[in-house]
Formats: sequence, structure tokens, C-alpha cells
Amino acid sequence: MRIRRRRTALALAMMAVLCGCQATTHQGASTESAKYPPLSGSPGITDSKITVAVIGVTNRQSTLWTSYSPVYAALQKDLEQYNADGGVAGRKLATVPMYDGAKGNEKSIFEATRSICDLAVRQRHSFVTQGQASFSSTKELEQAGCVGSTRTVNVLRTALIKKDELAESPDLVAPYALDDVTASRTLVRRLAAQGFFKGATRVGVVNPGGDYAATINNVLVKELARLGIKNPFVLIGKGDEGTQAEASSDVLKLKAAKVDRVVFLNDSQGGSLLRLAQAMVGQKYTPPFGTLNNVYPEYLINLKYPAHQVHVVSTLGNYAPTGSGDPLPGLPKTPASKRCTEAAAGTGQKIDPTTTYSLLTGCDTLGLTVEALKASGAKQPSTAAFFDGLSKLTKFDSAFGIPLDFSHGRAGASQVWDLKGDDACGCLKVASGPHPVSRG
Repeated sequence: MRIRRRRTALALAMMAVLCGCQATTHQGASTESAKYPPLSGSPGITDSKITVAVIGVTNRQSTLWTSYSPVYAALQKDLEQYNADGGVAGRKLATVPMYDGAKGNEKSIFEATRSICDLAVRQRHSFVTQGQASFSSTKELEQAGCVGSTRTVNVLRTALIKKDELAESPDLVAPYALDDVTASRTLVRRLAAQGFFKGATRVGVVNPGGDYAATINNVLVKELARLGIKNPFVLIGKGDEGTQAEASSDVLKLKAAKVDRVVFLNDSQGGSLLRLAQAMVGQKYTPPFGTLNNVYPEYLINLKYPAHQVHVVSTLGNYAPTGSGDPLPGLPKTPASKRCTEAAAGTGQKIDPTTTYSLLTGCDTLGLTVEALKASGAKQPSTAAFFDGLSKLTKFDSAFGIPLDFSHGRAGASQVWDLKGDDACGCLKVASGPHPVSRG
């Protein structure tokens, strides 16, 4: 199945304001929930409603109106169905359009995140907030006011999260993510299964941000050794704080080390991956490139990296928006994906292909709110009840048409797909999957 191109001028403009990188991790949700009082400290809950902040905009003067008002309209349709079905815990759902908090001309990622957090958390006291591109590191979320004493549940969209960080930030959920240890094992094993390492003389491992240095040395390098790959060249960079000149210097190092396979352990949605790919293409150095990515996995191809050299492991698999007719014809047909696409169709508005990811994660945010609170069996909804119920969701039906499993913690990815670049279409296609993740 083809994964179509979806980066437009609008998408690039959004990334300039609301771009992001990686986030955090999981441990057992049931033990973490003990940190929350049963009801006090749980925001966004009244006797009649539960407030959920979702991606969308109602301000017609916003630069995001054209693209994101249809998304909000679709999520409102989805919400109306939940409320028609009785809501949850005797309460109706209500939404906050998060992008009403952003002007669209913010000068930095942090400024955009802070504006959105201010509306969703400080002003509207949302119970749950939908993850988006600007929701990157836990530190940024804490500084912006989305994470911390607020007890608002933040749903992240990344595919890679740190295993030791989420324990310190119990307000986070990463439905589509693998922790860094599981991700390292899974990435290497799936690349090996694709024949990625066949004929390699020197494997290079790139972590542009340095956050996963310990994982690379203690897990990924050892996983390569199990395959008989000794002494890989490990390059640790500066992440989003780096410059294009530094990226170019990193490429020179890879070339000097005679690396002919590059493994990129980072779910970058811009920044470091973009700079590295530009430098590699600019220096006409384009060896096979293997990475873990969900949101914008075709960055390299769009930058003229030879498509056949791009190998991607994704926890979302055959997510393939086209923006024509049925906005998401590539999704597996499950009750959740059908519900979400029917909500979009019911608005009579066309969903921009660049915003379908936001639509699907929004549907999942509403679904998780309802299903986790129901699974908890608690008489009163609360943050503690949410996380207790989340740990009981072993086969949550995602709007992406995939099952998510939170019994291992707050990172819900349970399957991966192998994607391979195709020169004929200049796109990624699903080569195989789903495959179980490698937890041990």
C-alpha cells in the first residue's frame, strides 16, 4: 500500500510554528496513577461535563482557519455521537479548540506551545489535551504549563519516547510510541529482516540529540552485535539546537568513517532529520537510511534522497491519506476508523490531506477519554481513574485502524510495519507487517 506525499506549503508553514521532535516514555500506568488523588486536582470535570482540548480552530481570522476548522468540525461530530450514546460517567464531553490559542505567527516552537497550553490548560482547565507537533520534550511542556501540577492528561503523538523520563511526568500518554529500549531492538531487528544490513562494511548510528546515547550504547549497539555487526560508528549530535553547518560536519564524519548504512534512532518531525538529510543530499552521500518515524516519514524522499535507499519502521503502518473523496481510504476498516471518517464526511467539509493525522489523533483522544474512564469502573471520573482504566485497555481500537495496548504502560504501540521507498512513485510503500514489537 502506498504512503502518499502530504507535505505542502501549508504543512511547512505549520511546521515552522508547530514543529516538534521526540518526547518521553512509559512505565506501569496502574502504579503511576497512585500519585493522583481520586478527584481533587483533576481538572476539566464538573457534575455535567468533561472538557477535552483538541486540535482545531474557530477563529476565522486565524491563519490556521482554512485547514483546521474542518478538523474541529469533524471532531465535534465525533463528540456529538459519544454524547448521544450517553457520554461517560454520567457526563457529556465538551471540547476546546486548541489552535484558538495560537496566532499562527509565533516566533518559536516554545512560544506556540505556551500559547496553546495557556488556552487549553490554564484558561479552560481541560481534563485531556490532544498531542500535536509542538508538544515535544517534557521539559518544554513543563515550561509551557501543560505538564506538572495541573494534572491535565497530555496525549503525545511521537513514535519514540524515553523509558526513564515518563516516570517523572505522570501526566503523559503516548498512544503510538515505543519506549527507546523497545524501539532500539525493534528497529534493528526489522531492518535486519528487510536485508538492510546485507553487504554493509560499516554501520553508522546517528542520534542527533544525544538524549538516547545510553540506549544506543547499552541496547542498540549490543543488538547490532547479536547480528555480527561489530564496532558501529556512533555519532551523537546536538538535536534541534544544532545548525545546518554542524549537520554538514556530521555528514563529513560519516563519510570519513566510510559508513555505508545509516541507522537514525529518533522520531524527529523536522529539525535534526531535515538538516541531516539536506546535508547528505547536498554532499551526494546517500547510503541506505533506516529510521523509526510516524508523522513525516517521507522527509528524505521529499529532499531528493533516493527513495529506494529509505527504510522506515512505523507503528502506524499503512496510514495513507489522499484527501480525495473518502479522506482516508487507506485506513484498515475498523469500527474506530469508520467512526472517525464518517464524522469527517458528515461535516460536508473537505479535510486537507496535511491535517488527517490531526483528525485521527483527535478521534483517538476522545476515544481514549471515554474508554479509559469506562474501563476504570470508577464511580467518579478523575485523572487517577483515567490512568487506572488506561492500563486495562489491551486492544484499544485506534482511528488509524490498529490495535493499541496499554497494559505495558503509557506507550501504546504494539505492532510495527516495514516501509520501503519506491523510486517510481517517489513515495513509501508498506513492504510488510504488522509485526510484533521486540520488548525483550
